[in-house]
Amino acid sequence: MTDAAAPDATRMAEIVRELYALTSVGNWDAAEEYFTEDFRIVECESLPYGGLFTGKQAMRNLFPHVMGFWSDPEVELAGVSAGDGFAYGIVTLHVTSRKTGRRYPIEIAERFEFRGEQVCEVKPYYFDTHLIHMDAKGEPIDA
Repeated sequence: MTDAAAPDATRMAEIVRELYALTSVGNWDAAEEYFTEDFRIVECESLPYGGLFTGKQAMRNLFPHVMGFWSDPEVELAGVSAGDGFAYGIVTLHVTSRKTGRRYPIEIAERFEFRGEQVCEVKPYYFDTHLIHMDAKGEPIDA
């Protein structure tokens, strides 16, 4: 964490909820106001859309890779917790495989790191990346 103090837990949770709302409708300009100039998203390298995405437009640039990998993706926000400079969005990404046509849930905890009133990093933690690997190979999924 850098020198700029993060807002209190309530404010961090409000910002994260607002980011989910804005990105769900593609309101990138408004969402990017919440990101630092050196904002970064770190997706697990082993995922088909893994890698490091940087800059205010990182989320805008990553979104088509993640959402485009699936058919009919839907993000369900279960809750947001915050404290000590971090907020965590607990989400289920409901997806349909483009290879098998099977619909299944992917559970994710997304960590938002704050620098002042802005988010400087997002790092998603997937519950079961094995499902994604199986889908990428076109193998049957028992989810």
